[in-house]
Amino acid sequence: MENRKIGTGLLIGIIGLIVSILSCIAAWIMIPGIGEFFFQANKAETEGGVNTNIPEEATPTEEIEIMFEPTQAVPDPENLINNGYFLDDFDGWQRELVDEGGSSKISIINFGSSLFNRALHIEHEGLGEIYFYQDVDIPSTDLVFSCSFNASSTEGPIIGFSGTGFTIIGIVYLDSQNNSLGFTRIINFNESLFAGTSFVGAPEELSDTNTTHNYEVESGNTYADFTIDINKELNNNLLGIDPTAVDAIEIMLIVGSTDSSASAELTISDIVLKEK
Repeated sequence: MENRKIGTGLLIGIIGLIVSILSCIAAWIMIPGIGEFFFQANKAETEGGVNTNIPEEATPTEEIEIMFEPTQAVPDPENLINNGYFLDDFDGWQRELVDEGGSSKISIINFGSSLFNRALHIEHEGLGEIYFYQDVDIPSTDLVFSCSFNASSTEGPIIGFSGTGFTIIGIVYLDSQNNSLGFTRIINFNESLFAGTSFVGAPEELSDTNTTHNYEVESGNTYADFTIDINKELNNNLLGIDPTAVDAIEIMLIVGSTDSSASAELTISDIVLKEK
């Protein structure tokens, strides 16, 4: 009987201890912050150890916008042409005016086909012409010429008989004495229907020779990076010129008219002459 009382007392004591422990745990859980931490940690364990809850006071990571500026174009350091991009307006170019009663105008304008959106613009109306040119000493004829341009021309009132406006981008091959050996022309004009015929007053037909080669281009078209390999040009199209005799090249830009009622204009930039 005495042993049974001892057992009952021990059981009551154990139950009391358990109740005390549960009370402490309940009180601990209710302490601000600790209970929240307990449940957050417990939830993280049930989700594979990854806590996906963001505390209310936390703020999302701000996105940082990184600005990228496009690479700015720079003049080709190997270009033998002085101011071929017309960044310095007309510097480096000589000008000559043949005044026969017509009118010439020049300006620097925006030009989308230029790396720098700049170009020389030449207009001419009526009789006469205007030249821009510069001479370039060259190390050899192993060169490449290129430019971007737009050319146009009109003719006089009587189609087939009147004169015409014209534009020429010329590459003149010079010897050691500065004499012309021949030339290449990129030309725009309105050729008469009677050119080269026996009609009285008919103009000569545009034609190539052993020292002259022509590239005829259409009015209103923009030609970007129009390129000529100088060695190939001399060896294939200008057989009357000895390439070893060429010491310099003259670049000529000509706009003019052979009729008082005709006109022409040329927009050109990115003129480059460099070794291959």
